[in-house]
Amino acid sequence: LQLGDSVTFAGPQQRDEFLPQLDIMLLTSVSEGLPFVILESFAADVPCVSTDVGACRELIEGRPGENPAFGPAGMIAPVGNAEALAEALITMLTHPEMLETMGLAGRARSEAHYSQESVVARYRALYSCQPTDFARSGRPTTRQLHAAYEAAGQAATAGAREAKARLI
Repeated sequence: LQLGDSVTFAGPQQRDEFLPQLDIMLLTSVSEGLPFVILESFAADVPCVSTDVGACRELIEGRPGENPAFGPAGMIAPVGNAEALAEALITMLTHPEMLETMGLAGRARSEAHYSQESVVARYRALYSCQPTDFARSGRPTTRQLHAAYEAAGQAATAGAREAKARLI
């Protein structure tokens, strides 16, 4: 392939030391849930190009109605479409300002929605729900679970911001 001048096969690395050295993360999975590699990349200000699987689009583009809107933290390509992946990589790598903006958006989104405090608070809220909090059947609908999860996350995010402000 003659990639020696442009690709480094680094072998095993320490994540926290290696990720900040990257310009971009590429995830070409055909199946994912919520890939931690994207969140880990965002924590290092590294934007991502990913296939459209699992929660990748939500992580990179944000949820519908995201407030505040952080903007895209990378680009999405269809599964199995190497040409679209390459186009996304080239677009981002030839626009350094885009890389920086997307990297910052990824960090902001991951801190706001995927911090330990936010995730724990969301799960606590879900597990503390009473059957009477939901539909007549006593079982929550997906929409109700999502709303409870989001409300708990917003409360946790606000609490974390207040605690951080007190430290500063």
